[in-house]
Amino acid sequence: MSMYFRWKRLSLRCFRPMPRIATFIGLLTITGCAVTNQERSVSEVAAFKAELASQPAACANYRMLYVRGFKANVEAISESNDAAKKAASNVIDQSNAVLLDAEVSEQDCSRPYCIIEPLQGGKLDAWCGYRLPADQGPELYQWISWSEADSQNVGR
Repeated sequence: MSMYFRWKRLSLRCFRPMPRIATFIGLLTITGCAVTNQERSVSEVAAFKAELASQPAACANYRMLYVRGFKANVEAISESNDAAKKAASNVIDQSNAVLLDAEVSEQDCSRPYCIIEPLQGGKLDAWCGYRLPADQGPELYQWISWSEADSQNVGR
């Protein structure tokens, strides 16, 4: 029995520094992954912006009018303003006319997702952006606002 306790004390003394070393190696690994994922995320966003810029020029104007019409429609719904709803519908029709005039299909253009956000007091707001696959964290997607992704492309 005494042999068992000596072996246990010896083994515990030998492995005492191991948790510190393992923790240090773990932290280095996590830090390395975070830096790599951040760089990857930035490069994926840059690649997506380049993809938007490579689409026909009419696409940027189409997206701008679509987002403007969507947001105007949500605001009109929020205020129960029928005249504003009609004006918003006209802007969305203009967005489709831009593509028809340029002989560009809607499938040739990336269109942002637009989301209606409920606010206090029964009011509504809208947010438009692009959804890219997430490369880190528990989320499936990362979101880029429309204005950030399309700002250089509008009106070119």
